[in-house]
Amino acid sequence: MGEHDAKVYYPDIRQAIWILVQVVLWMILLSIPLAVVDFFVDYPLYQHPAVLAVINFAAIGIVLDRGIRKSGGTLKEICPTSSVAASLYPVMALLCLGAGILLSESDNILRTILPAPEWIMESLSELVGGKQSLWGSVLVLIIVAPLTEEFLFRGLILDGFLRKYSIRKSVLVSATLFAVFHLNPWQFPAAFVLGTIFAWWRVNTGSILPGILGHAFFNGIPMIVLGMKIEITGFSSDPTGPIKLQPWWFDVVGVILFVTAFFTLQQRFAEREP
Repeated sequence: MGEHDAKVYYPDIRQAIWILVQVVLWMILLSIPLAVVDFFVDYPLYQHPAVLAVINFAAIGIVLDRGIRKSGGTLKEICPTSSVAASLYPVMALLCLGAGILLSESDNILRTILPAPEWIMESLSELVGGKQSLWGSVLVLIIVAPLTEEFLFRGLILDGFLRKYSIRKSVLVSATLFAVFHLNPWQFPAAFVLGTIFAWWRVNTGSILPGILGHAFFNGIPMIVLGMKIEITGFSSDPTGPIKLQPWWFDVVGVILFVTAFFTLQQRFAEREP
């Protein structure tokens, strides 16, 4: 048994929940000075996407550093970023694209049944559309969030779970925590599915690198669609406007992409030593 294996398995589920509580508390604490600035100068600095990126990076970075120390391992051991066969990435991208299409439609259906508050949809629309700052949105959505969240969830948390629980339990519980962490019921389904996919990749490749790149690609899909002015009802529609379902053929494309990529990856993973 290696030195790291002999150490206390950290975190377990209870400890992982406390880790996420700490991240939220740090985010609130770091936002207080910015809220004070807003009070005196009437400028919502804390809402700027670049500032959100800094707060995200700092809060998760502080908690992640403490977690790595408690685990008794090193950053490289807990959050491996080893290279993965290049041929896997195109298939992973297709899986993310198919998931994006299907999750977009599931979001349309969910918001039809349970309408989301207008302020939530407006804030998401502004962030994805880069209305306040395009480079700031790119920074927080495509660079910082994928890095920090993958290091935290598919790194520290999933690593601790895999040392203590079964693979299935580790993947599903870590994905559930990832979904809850978004603190938005309307984002829960998408975050859970993506959390499951990225954890599946981590288990089968031994690296969080695919999750980082897949996370960045998925977050970038709406920005790419807007930037290329692609018009698809229900997919590229303004989320603050009337809810519309996607064309049936577009959903079929999503199913084909997702199923084909999923089984291709499953076969490729089965060919590798677990």
